Amino acid sequence: MLFRSGVREAGDELMGKERMAPLRVAPPKDRVTVQFQPFTGLPVNAADSIYRKIRAAAAENGVELVHRLEEPATYRVKAHFVALGNETSTQVIATWSVFDAEGRPVHRFVAQDTAQAGDGDAWAGVGGEAQDRLAMSGLRGISAWLHGSRR
Repeated sequence: MLFRSGVREAGDELMGKERMAPLRVAPPKDRVTVQFQPFTGLPVNAADSIYRKIRAAAAENGVELVHRLEEPATYRVKAHFVALGNETSTQVIATWSVFDAEGRPVHRFVAQDTAQAGDGDAWAGVGGEAQDRLAMSGLRGISAWLHGSRR
């Protein structure tokens, strides 16, 4: 029953029980690195814009990125976005899930932002400034965890 399997997997993700495949190659032991997996739930152009902002601001926020998916990283981050539009605005909710090299979930947080109303498409109202805010809230959340309560 494919439907039941999909529901169970979605429930595992929502409950923080989702796992990723372990890395085949160990990450570097002398530094902490972070790799962002492809974002889900949003248009490709918005995902690209958010990732470009994260990439540009990572170093100044104390986050060393690994850019290629095949390179090992200490932590891998999955982000899922949902846009909920109405007549006056769009609410964007982003769930940021952090996994260790073994694929275990080690941290999760949710951020949200308000953007302009889209014209029949909630994502149409989520322009550059809102994308920048979403990127920075995710990056700052990860940075705070890396440099604070992670230990």
